[in-house]
Amino acid sequence: MFRTMLCVIALTTTAFAQQAADLMPENNEVPGWIKDGDVETAQTPEELYGLIDGAATVYLQYGFVECVFQNYAGTTAGQPTPLDAQVFDQGTTENAHEVFVATATGLETSWDGAGDEARINYLLPFNFVLEFHRKAIQAFAYAMDEVAVPVELVGFTAVRTGTSCTLSWTTATEIDCLGFAVLRSTTDNPAAATVISTGLVPGGGTTAVPRHYRFEDSAPPSGQIYYWLEEHSLSGSTRLLGPAPSAGSGHTTTWGRIKASF
Repeated sequence: MFRTMLCVIALTTTAFAQQAADLMPENNEVPGWIKDGDVETAQTPEELYGLIDGAATVYLQYGFVECVFQNYAGTTAGQPTPLDAQVFDQGTTENAHEVFVATATGLETSWDGAGDEARINYLLPFNFVLEFHRKAIQAFAYAMDEVAVPVELVGFTAVRTGTSCTLSWTTATEIDCLGFAVLRSTTDNPAAATVISTGLVPGGGTTAVPRHYRFEDSAPPSGQIYYWLEEHSLSGSTRLLGPAPSAGSGHTTTWGRIKASF
């Protein structure tokens, strides 16, 4: 079982707070999220280097005042999720912007509440870094359960017609999607599923335009069967989506919508 790991990095100024720690949510201030372990702080260059080593240089270059790190435990899409929250006080909005630009990674996102600018970076499978500046971290934390995933699947159906079964699925967005393998089993246990597709159904790479896919299983076994999609990214990682139980012709079974189900 893989777990989603989230990292939130806020670049800000504490003009309206006594300390950067004041911007960290208290237990259940964002419902379901509680602090996990002790807070870590840095107010001097030596302390900052102790926390983030060589990465400290750019923060020191642009007016570093202090930083606070706090781990949280919560859930996203019903799954246990650790969250590493980091707040850096850079003294001024201009300095915060300069650090945001200098440390640029990932893709720009226009999430509501995410501040003047925000990015999401898919580091490794099931690991995401969210970066933003100016807005309080609480406002952004409410969007945690809506974390964008490399492929957002909004429909997955399997319909029997005669001796074959037609699979259809739709993606709302894709990021670095190489393609999909199709898996099948006579039980709803993914561990028992086997790949039935020859090669991959080609994906759309990176796109915000909905894409529609079809796959024909020409020789499905009799009785109830289940299908999964195995998403393959350009980085080589994979992720299992599903299952979609088969239904008879005229009785389409819709598997539904996911956000981040790992």
